Amino acid sequence: MSAFKGRVAVVTGAASGIGKALSLELAARGCRVVVADLNLKGAREVVGELGAERAIAVRCDVSKASNVQSVVNRARRQFGSLDFMFNNAGVAIVAEARDLSLRDWNRVLDINLKGVVNGTHAAYKVMLAQGSGHIVNVASGFGLVPGPGLIAYVTTKFGVVGLSETLRAEAHDLGIKVTVVCPGFVNTPILASGADSMESGRALIQAPIITSERAATITLDGVARDRAIIAFPLYVRLAAWLYHRCPWLFFRFLLKGARDLRRSKQKSL
Repeated sequence: MSAFKGRVAVVTGAASGIGKALSLELAARGCRVVVADLNLKGAREVVGELGAERAIAVRCDVSKASNVQSVVNRARRQFGSLDFMFNNAGVAIVAEARDLSLRDWNRVLDINLKGVVNGTHAAYKVMLAQGSGHIVNVASGFGLVPGPGLIAYVTTKFGVVGLSETLRAEAHDLGIKVTVVCPGFVNTPILASGADSMESGRALIQAPIITSERAATITLDGVARDRAIIAFPLYVRLAAWLYHRCPWLFFRFLLKGARDLRRSKQKSL
């Protein structure tokens, strides 16, 4: 039997990118889905593809705990339970620390880290009462290794990995599963959502880019197997291995990335 058939899932940041792909794949595997996004129009379009009997659209600002709690409450009222919480919403700003304002920092922290805290807090209480459930936090390969030009993003994703790994241990004996997802470069609008354009970020992308659909399939296959960390593609796992085993060598790659980013930015001026 499918791990998702007849279950209920909330997906944040579900109007586009990985969130949309997760929603579509969850529904295909028999799950009922709450499609949550700040972009309600986009969320409704996703529900239009899924069918009203299998999904509902809800506007959600993940940086606001009350918004996320309302989404979780709606899932329980509409479908009777909450089996999966996919904390997926995120933004990125391609910039060095010297070019970031506190407003930039707070925007990324509020969505990428505080948003995951809000989603985890709301879902965990429900799942504790049920005695079951699975929290899935979407981090990044940059939650396992650092990356120049994405300092605010990296900060939040390292935090999401630490949160998830700690909660997995705390929740294990309470019947609740926790997984963190660490994808590499996925074809989503996220790098264009910050102050700098995708062009500034191209210097960082020197590895194959996979589709959102493929990312969703890998994620759900890993969730079904209750994997603690789902890191993909292979270069993400290799980078993490190198970072921990040969930090001096990895640092040389970081320096090159920082210098390439600066050269790319200078050319665009």
